Amino acid sequence: MADPWFRTTDMLRWGPATSGGRLSGVKFDENSWFMLERMRAVEAAIAASEIAGIDDITIVGSDLVFTMSDYSTFTVTIPIAYPNPRGEWQPSTIYTFNDWFTYGGVLYMVMLDHTSDTTFDPNFVVGSTNAYLELVSSPSNVIPAGGATGTVLAKTSGTDYATAWIDLASTFSMDNLSDVDLGTSPTIGQILQWEGSFWTLGDFTATNLTALDSSGAEDTLQSIIDDLGTNKLDEAAVEAIVNDAVGGITAGVGKREIWIPASSMIPRTTNGASLNTTETSSNKVMVKTLDFDTTTQEFAQFEIAMPKSWDLVNLTFTPYWSHASTTVNFGVVWQMNAVAISNSDVLDASFGSAQISTDTGGTTDTLYVGPESSTLAPAGLPAVSDLIVFRIARAPASGSDTLAVDARLHGIKLTYTTNASIDD
Repeated sequence: MADPWFRTTDMLRWGPATSGGRLSGVKFDENSWFMLERMRAVEAAIAASEIAGIDDITIVGSDLVFTMSDYSTFTVTIPIAYPNPRGEWQPSTIYTFNDWFTYGGVLYMVMLDHTSDTTFDPNFVVGSTNAYLELVSSPSNVIPAGGATGTVLAKTSGTDYATAWIDLASTFSMDNLSDVDLGTSPTIGQILQWEGSFWTLGDFTATNLTALDSSGAEDTLQSIIDDLGTNKLDEAAVEAIVNDAVGGITAGVGKREIWIPASSMIPRTTNGASLNTTETSSNKVMVKTLDFDTTTQEFAQFEIAMPKSWDLVNLTFTPYWSHASTTVNFGVVWQMNAVAISNSDVLDASFGSAQISTDTGGTTDTLYVGPESSTLAPAGLPAVSDLIVFRIARAPASGSDTLAVDARLHGIKLTYTTNASIDD
């Protein structure tokens, strides 16, 4: 770029100059253009030495876009925190920030690291900060909490999800009749009978059976029998027929008993009880017993092919026993276990767990009947018509067995339950 022109009258010049006089219009315009270009160059140099500021920030997808005052841009990708699902809340468990869990149908997010309490509290605080943030509240279409044993879930109105736990026995009627009051658990052979204002359990007899009479009205079967006897048939004959039918339906179903005398039992070859015959002093009553030692455990066995009507579950025993003369300590513990042996099974099979009957004597040559044992479970999964081998023993090692002389077993009463009236 050329130097500007100057006007001067002496020899000390500053750049090219005229020799006195005024500058021409061309030279003056050229000087103005020179000065303008130099000013622009200075401004550009100053602008280049400064850092541009942030003019705008925008978010595009997962990118953070910065727009500078000089219109330049740069982008930063935003990191994404993904939730860590932990399922249902658990007590005494380590949770960290951004763990998500549910409790009672509500979705929560963990706000800071901590170990959960033993019981859930949505307002649980660690330091001064709430540990949980509720994200989604419990929806309306969930099963309501609570509900006692035996209740059912039922709609309470036409509104969606309006439900509650209901006790049917006290809330609803049966076929537009009054409530059904079972009172206690039903047993085999019982029926529902009408008591005038409610239905309840009763025995299956002609007296409490309800039927329709000739007019179509409800009446007891006994009343209909009476009506038949008066108007059509002999009352005694009709009643006998009905009672026979009713008895035939329920006969043989329920609890049954078998007496097993000691004389029918076999003392075991190894540590077997001793067969003994005793005659009473005055009336000479002969008693055949199996005598079990006071210190060494002794055994005896018997076997029964159980009837087909046995329910394969319920078996108990009740011991009948006595003892000879002794002065103190009269406690005896009887125990029995069993094994079921099916067709083609080996005989040398292990017995199941033993059940006990603990009793106390006290008087010489007096019969004692022990309490009925708990249910006995034979080993080998009993099947219909299995041979059940029973083993009975005294348990002298038990702290409750204190009798200092032999315990004399007269026999046992075996109790079982049937689920059919006949063995067919």
